[in-house]
Amino acid sequence: EAAERAEAAKNETPTSVPTIDLEMRPFEGRPLAESTLAKYVPKLVELCATRDAYIVVYSPYCESCFTLFTGTFGVPRPAQVIAVAIPMGDDATSAASDAPRPIECLDCVELSLPKGPNWLVAPPMVLKVENGVVTCVADRFGGDCLPK
Repeated sequence: EAAERAEAAKNETPTSVPTIDLEMRPFEGRPLAESTLAKYVPKLVELCATRDAYIVVYSPYCESCFTLFTGTFGVPRPAQVIAVAIPMGDDATSAASDAPRPIECLDCVELSLPKGPNWLVAPPMVLKVENGVVTCVADRFGGDCLPK
């Protein structure tokens, strides 16, 4: 019996949490519906089909994300603002002092990426979507898609 358990244990493959890259720059000039982000948050396509939008992909643990929301999206905007939270991956840990914070965003539609995977993204990431097409992508490494 012990030999059978040892043999079974050898045949088990360790499960790992997938990492999904949300690099959106390759989707500039293309329909949002074709993007990796839309694959995991399909409601975005519906929300952006008839109305221009700013999509802000953020971490509930990111200080610069909160600054962006309060400083830029704390006032009404003609385009809709969609906030997409990045949940921690199933294998991620945080310090006890790190508590997720709610965003301050007037009239935002709040969505979330699915829990489980590790999401490879540099928050905050802002996308401008016009007529269902991604027209601008910016993250903490570069770009400027913010309303003027």
